[in-house]
Amino acid sequence: MPLSELYDPSRGYLVNDTVVIEAEVAVRKLLDYWSYDSKKKTGYVGLKNQGATCYMNSLLQTQYHIPYFRKAVYHMPTTENDIPTGSIPLALQSLFYKLQYNDTSVATKELTKSFGWDTYDSFMQHDVARTQQSSM
Repeated sequence: MPLSELYDPSRGYLVNDTVVIEAEVAVRKLLDYWSYDSKKKTGYVGLKNQGATCYMNSLLQTQYHIPYFRKAVYHMPTTENDIPTGSIPLALQSLFYKLQYNDTSVATKELTKSFGWDTYDSFMQHDVARTQQSSM
């Protein structure tokens, strides 16, 4: 939303120097967790948690849903000799492709291996700054 809309008094977003935001939340009861099909219900699939990678999964899902970022990832240069576990760009492209086309949740093991992580690193709590540094 343009900032001009936020400041427009007729829109009702700004009241007495306070931003007013309304959200509607729908809670759906899941009858059978194992047969729930997120792709069918929402059009999206999620990422599997390797142990302590939820922070990374949140960041990856956020970045995936930014069209310009996703397009930039798909255009990162790779070679036909690259393998996902040894190339961060190829692993990220593969992950985004799977998020777009898989019918079930997607693993992030190829990506974390491309960082040089082993299983132990996936169970160790990291922060987003470290993930970004690892991938640079």
